[in-house]
Formats: sequence, C-alpha cells, structure tokens
Amino acid sequence: MKKQLIGAHNIDDFINPDTSSLCVDARMILSPGAKDILRNKGVAIVYGEVAKKSDANTAVSSDVTTKETKHDSQVLLIKKIANMLSNEYGIKEEKQLRTISLQVMRKLNQQ
Repeated sequence: MKKQLIGAHNIDDFINPDTSSLCVDARMILSPGAKDILRNKGVAIVYGEVAKKSDANTAVSSDVTTKETKHDSQVLLIKKIANMLSNEYGIKEEKQLRTISLQVMRKLNQQ
C-alpha cells in the first residue's frame, strides 16, 4: 500500500472547508509542518478510515459508518461551541472561534 505525504505544499487540497477539518486515513502521512499549518488555521485533524468503493458496488462497513457519524457529531459540537462563544461571549472573529472551539474539543477528548 503506497502512502501519500501531506505537507505544506498540498495541505489545502485535503482540507474540507465546510467542516474546517482534514480526514487522515491509514494511507496518509501528515508531516509535522502540515500539522503546524493546520493548528494555525484552526483546522481539526480527524483520524480514521475512508470508505472505499468496490468495482461491483459501494460497500460501507459499520465501522466506517460509525467513524463518519462520530466525525459528524464532533463537527456539530464544534459548531455549537463556536455559536455559544459568539452569542454568549461576543467573540466574532472566525479564526478565534475555531481555535477556542478546537481547544475545548481537545480538553473534552482528554477526559
């Protein structure tokens, strides 16, 4: 299995602008420089398998579906945190909202 290096030169090709996240699967290697860029941009790194299409049909395992559902829930929670920060604390700058929301998620995941 050939792995793909994700670095500063191609990081923008992999960022999902709708969710401000980057999904990394087992076929990818994320360089330290890319991780720095993602942190500075406030982009979440989501680790997990990506669904693969077979020639005959599209089969999505329950494991992948669970990971996608978990990812969707995390994205929704990040958006709710950002919304609360904006409404309750008056933080309006998008980069600051994203950074604080991701920091809250990291703290929650540590517990």
